[in-house]
Amino acid sequence: MINGVFRDGKALLEMFDEKFYRERIAQRDEEIPDDLFVHFMETGWKDGHNPSPEFDLEFYLTENEDVQNIDLNPLFHYFKFGQYEGRRPNSDARRTGLLTPHGLRIWFRLTAYVDHEFYVSQLECDGINDIDPLMHYFAFGHRSKLAISPDFSPRYYTETNADIARGNQDPLLHYLQYGHLEGRKSSPDGNMLPLDEDIRRQIDVIRPVLDPAFYLEQTPQLHNTTVDPANHFYFFGLRSDFDPNSQFSTVYHFKLFPCPVDERNTNFVHHIESGNLRNVKATPTGYDLLENPGISDGQLSSFDLAKGFVPFDSPEIPDVYVLISFLAGHSDALASLYAVLNARTQRRFKILVLNDHPESSDLSKKLQQYASQYNLGYMLNTSSIGAARTVNKGLQIIDQLAPSNALILDSNTVVYDEWIDRMLAYLDSNEGIATVTPLSNSGTLSSYPVSFENNCYDIEISHEEISRIALTSTVEPVDILTGSRLAMLISQKALKKLGPLDADAFGQGYGEDIDFCQRARQSGLRNIAAPDVYVSRLNSIPSRLSQDPAYIQCRKVLFEKYPEYELSEFDFINGDPLLLARQHLDIERLIKFLKFNSFIVTLSHNFGGGTEKYIKDIRAVAIAEDLSVVQITILNPSYCKISVHGSEGLLILNNLESLHYIELEAILSRCIELDTFRYFFLNSILNAGQTLQTSLSAVARRASDKLITVIHDFAVDCPRANYTNSIGQYCGGNQSVKICINCLHGEMNSPNLDIAEWRHVQTDMLQ
Repeated sequence: MINGVFRDGKALLEMFDEKFYRERIAQRDEEIPDDLFVHFMETGWKDGHNPSPEFDLEFYLTENEDVQNIDLNPLFHYFKFGQYEGRRPNSDARRTGLLTPHGLRIWFRLTAYVDHEFYVSQLECDGINDIDPLMHYFAFGHRSKLAISPDFSPRYYTETNADIARGNQDPLLHYLQYGHLEGRKSSPDGNMLPLDEDIRRQIDVIRPVLDPAFYLEQTPQLHNTTVDPANHFYFFGLRSDFDPNSQFSTVYHFKLFPCPVDERNTNFVHHIESGNLRNVKATPTGYDLLENPGISDGQLSSFDLAKGFVPFDSPEIPDVYVLISFLAGHSDALASLYAVLNARTQRRFKILVLNDHPESSDLSKKLQQYASQYNLGYMLNTSSIGAARTVNKGLQIIDQLAPSNALILDSNTVVYDEWIDRMLAYLDSNEGIATVTPLSNSGTLSSYPVSFENNCYDIEISHEEISRIALTSTVEPVDILTGSRLAMLISQKALKKLGPLDADAFGQGYGEDIDFCQRARQSGLRNIAAPDVYVSRLNSIPSRLSQDPAYIQCRKVLFEKYPEYELSEFDFINGDPLLLARQHLDIERLIKFLKFNSFIVTLSHNFGGGTEKYIKDIRAVAIAEDLSVVQITILNPSYCKISVHGSEGLLILNNLESLHYIELEAILSRCIELDTFRYFFLNSILNAGQTLQTSLSAVARRASDKLITVIHDFAVDCPRANYTNSIGQYCGGNQSVKICINCLHGEMNSPNLDIAEWRHVQTDMLQ
């Protein structure tokens, strides 16, 4: 039986009414047996004795010819089969009496689509007249994949939808709950449950902006199904933040146009029809999807080799072997190979190309050609064996040659100048380091701009420029939970101590890097992130790994091996020790942007009200004059937020949304020295801590010729700005420090405010 559809039925003995049966026998002047129930079960039913007022033998047999044709007690038949098949024990009984509320909802939803004659014809039994096809299906028919009508074929639905074939859910119930919404075909000829006409119209509005191939890349669970991507996006994708195409971010769209989750589909359709989507670049960065420009044969045939490059057959033992694993994508592999060969480096390295994509004969020829031309190591798997096993074969090769450090690199990774030198320097500085991982746009916990995200959209500068900025970082290396196979340097010491990747447990390509790093931690070695090295992952999409069965399985194995890892990962995310490294990149991007764009600076609290409206008005005027706006918002006594607005929209600086005042003073000092700096609108320093007030005062004095101090009400004298006391009454105006301290003592936003210093700073900034 299908779970949850039927409530528990009566036991057979509960269907027998002893008193009723005794009276009926007495009325016929028959001898009353010792065991009435046994009497009924053996002979009484044959004599026409009803077992209870609720069960009418004559009615049951008359309505069910198939029961007449077998030598079986009708009550037992009803107990065993009939009650679940919707057969009635008497003319007044309901067929659906045994269904749960959930079962009834399903029954009412489907009953109009049932073809009784068609269903009964599949039973291959004469005389079945009084069953309810849905009840029978719930109880027995689903096992044999019987169809409730010609319009729904359980066999067809299962065979054409791989996810249904893999799972345990009943095809009819899946179709009712999800499939008809997803546009899955219920039979070769169409759909049993049509969608509302207006919903179909809305889906058709969405269809032109949806790229089916791109959408299915985000939803691997829908591969080999009859799902219509437009239907799935309308009903489920919008709620789950899936993107319709490579140039549109659902998450960012609903930041621009917020609405309840349940209204997202109609909201999205409205914005398509109103033209809003044409006016806004709805991606997290305001730029297009990051794409790999590819590398031509000409580029790979003529360029300057890195100074540190060593031919693979040279007897020299390099400082590091670079193992490039090609797993997918022709241009990715060549771009990665070109970057490794061309990036300026001093430290000695050899390259071993690992080809796990033998199906691509053209690529294999190219890789073999360049391996021969530049004297690279080359390994070709005769059949694909997965990332972990491929890397392990490479590690075995270099171990047999001359052991050294190993740097594993995915073929969709592009590296930049000094990358090897910087990463090796960390190993040289500390023998306790097992792995070194650079920052990357898609490095999980070492990702930039947003940590734990696949940052697959362009930003206002190139990734090569990001790498150059990273080289200027003075942030100390950060201990991390795990490196990333995307680009991970492994020390020779760690390889000798820990051995290769665990390909048996993580052969599907997820988790082998995490496992290696956990083994390193358990052995007392460190995994670090290098804040001064940045590499790029190209041709990525905003994927949903959480939907990938292989990823789910690997995470399960990982948590079984390391039960503490999930909590450690949670702590790492919340502690965010790499924030300073990302902030350095954001700050330098900000300064670079401002060098080429005239701008004003505004500073105020975050309490809303008239001040917030004034800031918005000033911002609109500035943008109309082609001035960018650096908006600084004080969040609390020690932290602020920096956002940048311009005529082209926002400059997205995710890591400056919570910036410590020490960094703020340094940033402002650099900003006001730029030739493009125009004005500093100082609106309010309310909620700023004492040190931040002093810092802002110092910066304001240095920008005095361009400083515009905006006085809101009585803020210069009163931190509440309105001369009211704690119960909202007018206090009489300027009061003594002692009275003001007492008044502000319970102020939630500034409980320790020094009113004398407040007035001094305010006055100082007006001079």
